[in-house]
Amino acid sequence: MLIALVATCVSAFAQDTYVVAGVSALCGSNWNATDPNNQMTLQDDGTYVKTFTNVAPATNYQFKVVKNGSEWIPSGDNKSFDVATESDVNIYYNPVNNDITWTITPKAFEVNKVVVAGNGSENWLNGAVWDVNADANKMTEVADLVYEITYQNVPAGDDYQVKFALNGAWTDNFGGTFEGSGVETNANYNSSGNILLSFANESNITLRLDLSNFNYDTKNGAKMTITIENAVAAAYYLKHAWGGGEATWQPLQLNDDPKYAYRNGDDVIEWGYFTEGVYGETGCYANSTASDEGSTWFGNPVLHGNPTLGRTCRFTYFPEWGRVYIIDTTVPTAITDVKADSNRAVKLIENGQVVIVKNGMKYNVMGAAVK
Repeated sequence: MLIALVATCVSAFAQDTYVVAGVSALCGSNWNATDPNNQMTLQDDGTYVKTFTNVAPATNYQFKVVKNGSEWIPSGDNKSFDVATESDVNIYYNPVNNDITWTITPKAFEVNKVVVAGNGSENWLNGAVWDVNADANKMTEVADLVYEITYQNVPAGDDYQVKFALNGAWTDNFGGTFEGSGVETNANYNSSGNILLSFANESNITLRLDLSNFNYDTKNGAKMTITIENAVAAAYYLKHAWGGGEATWQPLQLNDDPKYAYRNGDDVIEWGYFTEGVYGETGCYANSTASDEGSTWFGNPVLHGNPTLGRTCRFTYFPEWGRVYIIDTTVPTAITDVKADSNRAVKLIENGQVVIVKNGMKYNVMGAAVK
């Protein structure tokens, strides 16, 4: 009889279940006393634990422990805690004395791998399309929390899109704005926009993500650098403080647009070499190699439009003429290139000045007729 009574008591005790019920921001359900997702686990020491992962920063997370779906513990005020940064929260319950405790462990920022994901095609991203687990696009850790990858012979294009994805998921990713080849810019955590790239020649593309100063609490401090180099060696290079950053060399491509050529009347004197980049309010170095040695400094390049810090401009170098022109491509001139009665207005550089020719007449960038 005694053995049967003990067995019955043990059986009854073993049937007790404990569930954490509270606000939905913590529990997923709102004060649900029987939610199986929030059932506590018995530990070796006789206490129970429930772990909530990735709890967002907030104040006044309220909860109670519910025994067997009906007995709310404590019977009085709710338990509550605050979370300062994204954390894992362990809630403990001791059925012997009804003691409830908890621990808050801030989430550690761990990087197991970084993959470049985007609208892959051909040599770009090895053809993988928005694949955060593509091993072929896994970046190499070249220094502590600094990652790089290079793509060779990527065809010219104007709609390359990319992001950096961490740990094989979109949970932690970085986007941003490309501000010029070799220019270090902010990598934005969980950015809604993709990084957009365009280049006019077949190129080698190196992407670099620097997380060494990234603060997971503020989500700031990550940097990215994207370098675009012609797959075929460029004839000339310009060095400029693109966007106001550190001065770097960029390859130039041969200009084939007559409106940007150096002309005398209808005669093209020199086509020139150009690139597009973000203006940095400084002069430029020009050279036949990407090297300071033997380079020429142009402290006062010829400015047209309204080049200001941060604006995208067209940088053109005329090596024979010995000039550098910087044209603000975001500011329309008084006469733009249009077709009318089969006559096309064109912009060109004539005797060192930008002029517009239409219907045999010449105009300056303000629209005034010139001789």
